[in-house]
Amino acid sequence: MHGSALALPFGMAGFDRAYTIHAGMNIADKLGLFREVRRVLKPEGVFAIFDLMSIQKVPSAIPYRGR
Repeated sequence: MHGSALALPFGMAGFDRAYTIHAGMNIADKLGLFREVRRVLKPEGVFAIFDLMSIQKVPSAIPYRGR
């Protein structure tokens, strides 16, 4: 399925688990993302997040090597 994380194309409380991998960091409206995840998860559902985060500006550990 293809859609917006801020308007998920699913009904309410249809999922037991949800996760994001390197996606949440690119969504400015974090509260909107979490609201949508909460909407589509069952009450006992689990949401996992795996993102790169930093509390200070540091150079990337993986340098870009353009062509």
